[in-house]
Amino acid sequence: MGDSFKRRALALLSVLSLLSACTNDGNSLAGDANFGSKCPPGGCASQEPNQNDLMLYRPSTTIYQKSIQGDMVEISGDCYASTYPQNYLSLSVNYNGSPIQMLAENRKSVRSADTALTCYQGRFNFVINGDAMLGVGNYTAQIEIVGVDAQGVEHRNAGSGLLRVSIVRTPAN
Repeated sequence: MGDSFKRRALALLSVLSLLSACTNDGNSLAGDANFGSKCPPGGCASQEPNQNDLMLYRPSTTIYQKSIQGDMVEISGDCYASTYPQNYLSLSVNYNGSPIQMLAENRKSVRSADTALTCYQGRFNFVINGDAMLGVGNYTAQIEIVGVDAQGVEHRNAGSGLLRVSIVRTPAN
């Protein structure tokens, strides 16, 4: 046997002896230990839905857009629906301070073909039909994330669960 083989065998035996070493209580470090809980001493994060965790965020709260027939206003950003099994986004639009009716067919999710606006994988993204708006002017879109628990009860967060976006529509020329 060559020296190279002996060195490799010795190294392997050294590693194996470390794996079979015992702790102070006599249990093998290489054995199947049952630690009871995998949570840190302070406890694990709660998986219970929490309305205080509902959140919407967008880096810019103003959208500037020219008013052109057939255009779409896209609004997107980050969101967190806590651990609620369902959620949806509520949308209202004001024109110069007065509410305008926003029919379901005038808004739709970019992610799906329907008009359901939701937080999906930490993002929201939807469009508003620009023709539903009254033309040039200042609009405010208020978006609210609503968590729906397993019993169908809706939960809201009036702080970080609300987002206001200014939409400034200017003449096309």
